[in-house]
This record gives sequence, C-alpha cells and structure tokens, in this order.
Amino acid sequence: MTPAYAPRAESLGIDLSLAFDDLLARIAGGVRRPVGFVRVRELLEALLLASAEFGVAINRLANAQRYLDAGEPAAARYELNLLRRSLKR
Repeated sequence: MTPAYAPRAESLGIDLSLAFDDLLARIAGGVRRPVGFVRVRELLEALLLASAEFGVAINRLANAQRYLDAGEPAAARYELNLLRRSLKR
C-alpha cells in the first residue's frame, strides 16, 4: 500500500528540481541576487530530511549565496549542484 503522503513528497521533489533549474539558469544568466534562493530554502524546509542532512543542505545553499555575493557564480553553481546531487540519494 502506498502511503498517503507519497504524492506530496513526489510533488515537492518536482518543485525542488524546477526551483534548482530556475536558480541555476538565473545565475548562468548573470542575475546577481536571484530570488530563487528563498524558494529553494522553503522547499528544503518542507522535505522530511534528517537533521544532519538538512544542516548540510542549508549550509550548501548559504555557501552558494555567499559565492554569488562575492562575484563567484561558477562556485555558486558548483555548490548548488552538490546540494542537488546529495538530495537525489
């Protein structure tokens, strides 16, 4: 039997994937302060992550934002891609 929350978890995963796509595209397009960081954080908070996994995810997101603020968009994209890959496991 499939749990009742499964469609919601799947929906969150799709929303998070789209939010990552949008954020990465905006960074690649040269946007210095994309609003997508807020959306990704909101979706991370909605996921059922263990405390340690959530902490790492939020740190990677914060690192990406700091890199972008420092004028290092490639490093920001790298952090976001690491975060994205870690959530797919």
